[in-house]
Amino acid sequence: LIDLKNPPTLPPQTQLLSSQTTHLQPFPPFSFTTAQTQQQIQQECIHYNERSSALYFREYFDVKSVDEMMREDWVLSVSNILRNVSMISRNAKAMNECVDLFKTSADIIQHGSISKLVRQNLVDMFLNLSLSLSEDEQSIEILLQAAMNLLDPKSVHVHRRWQAESAQLIANLSASFQQNNDASERAIISKLDAILPLLVDLMHSANEPQVEAALHAVCNISAFENESVRRKLARAVSLIPRLIAMLGIGVKSVRAALTLLNLAEIPANRFILLQYEQTFIYYAFCENPASEIIARVLKELVLDLD
Repeated sequence: LIDLKNPPTLPPQTQLLSSQTTHLQPFPPFSFTTAQTQQQIQQECIHYNERSSALYFREYFDVKSVDEMMREDWVLSVSNILRNVSMISRNAKAMNECVDLFKTSADIIQHGSISKLVRQNLVDMFLNLSLSLSEDEQSIEILLQAAMNLLDPKSVHVHRRWQAESAQLIANLSASFQQNNDASERAIISKLDAILPLLVDLMHSANEPQVEAALHAVCNISAFENESVRRKLARAVSLIPRLIAMLGIGVKSVRAALTLLNLAEIPANRFILLQYEQTFIYYAFCENPASEIIARVLKELVLDLD
């Protein structure tokens, strides 16, 4: 039994009143404290509420209020839902036509303090949707610009994972020509001078996923039925030597050879590729997954000699 006239000494306790409360408040009736003690408790609660966000979730925004933490939790939940919904192919058309969804998501993934989990969910959503984009040029433009920003080595978000996935995003967009999506092709061609150096740099990375994604994107772009694009690719600094070096690297050799074949179809590029004729002959006759494709490259190169 508790003697109410001489209550036991209890440590001060706190609770959250609601999700709208910005400061922690002391428990009511159980602590028989003076006005001075109440004021001291209130000051301590305010102090604790302003402590570093690192005590909560390290990957979240640098927040100082419970409300902001809850909002960030909601953003994570919404991004999870969007990622999961984008996996269902019949949802793609409706989502691709929602320009506001693309714009907001692109802004979020480029936000300097966004949670890595939120960024990953939204990048995954873009990767899923990029395979079935509509002819909406605005959505394509937003998606392409977001990919370029994450791919840029000067970006504050530089991370090999984001760079690999951004390159894969460009690869998916550049494959849209197979679905007669001229809007994607036009968007990529309009930004090719900015995109190409980023992809070529990534092809020289020591990180395999980055190299594979960048090679995939370059190979798809080389398949555009556009002579100007193929001429630019053939003259991109260090691209041809890098493709030649990949001819002896397993699965990569096939995409590298296909890219070289696409470039060799343009007469203006053949004098550049003829410098590597001996290398082509070697790989065409050795046991190589891409030997047949390389033989076709050689055939293209000798057309001008007839």
